[in-house]
Parts: sequence; structure tokens; C-alpha cells
Amino acid sequence: MSVYSGKRVNEGVGHQPCYRDGVELLPKASQDIINHSPDGFNFGYTGSGPAQLALALLLDVTGDRDLSCRYYQTFKEQFVAWWGEEWSITSEQISAWRQAHIKRGFKGHCTKQVPWTWEQFRTWFKEQLELGVKLGLCKELSHGEWEELRKAYLRGMMLPSKAPF
Repeated sequence: MSVYSGKRVNEGVGHQPCYRDGVELLPKASQDIINHSPDGFNFGYTGSGPAQLALALLLDVTGDRDLSCRYYQTFKEQFVAWWGEEWSITSEQISAWRQAHIKRGFKGHCTKQVPWTWEQFRTWFKEQLELGVKLGLCKELSHGEWEELRKAYLRGMMLPSKAPF
């Protein structure tokens, strides 16, 4: 089992080093597939740096280029985008997340935008959150956090890119 980790440096500006078992994980292998971020990795939001990190983590854990390309955007949206100043995740947790998606019949990320109501998004998000809590990757949201999420969603700041239905 490998442990992946990261800690924000330089106030989060530019490449944020990430490690596998204490050795820096470099973005080159994932950039050779899709170069979202020439600057390298980042986390804690849904941009290009987190996409690069999500792709690199899945590629490193699975060794499967096609599978990594299919799932990395969803992994970014569900985990990498939510990581704070410091994070860690194991290869077993990543594999369990991927297997859970395969068992549920999820075929991968779809880039077509589907307009959802807040209730549709909340139902989908709650399922993802429950899986994350079960895997020990995140915590339950408080009532106030759900309300902030609702406001952000309704302002158009969080648009899901796949429908669970």
C-alpha cells in the first residue's frame, strides 16, 4: 500500500508538490497523456492543477491510461477539489473508490453539461459524500456547510458534468 500526500506551499501558488511514500510524485507521466497544467499539481479547487493531480494519482495507482482518463475528472470533483492545506490518501482508498464506481455501473466522466435542480445535485452529492466518509476521505457536512454548498450551486459555481440517472 502506498500513501500519497501533499501540503500547500507558497500560499498555494504554482506547482504544489505531492508525494508517494515520501518521494515526490512528478506530473510528467500524466502530462504526457493530457497536459492540463504545465505548472504541475494543485488541489483544493476544480481547476487544471487538481485535474493534473487526479489524473496522476489514478495513473500511478492503476497503471491503466484508459481507465485513468475515464475517471480522473470525477475523482477530482469528488476528492482533490475538496482537499485543504494538507491531505493524504492511500492507494487502497483510491482503488476502493474506483471499484465502487465500476460496481455501480459508472462508465466514466461525461463532459456534456446536464442541467440539474438543486435536489438532483444534492441527492447525487450526498451519495458521493457518503462513499467518501465510508472510505475515510472526508467528513459529513454540517447544516451550514450544506447551505453554503446550495448557495454556491445556485450561483452557478458548481455545475456537475455528469448525471447519475
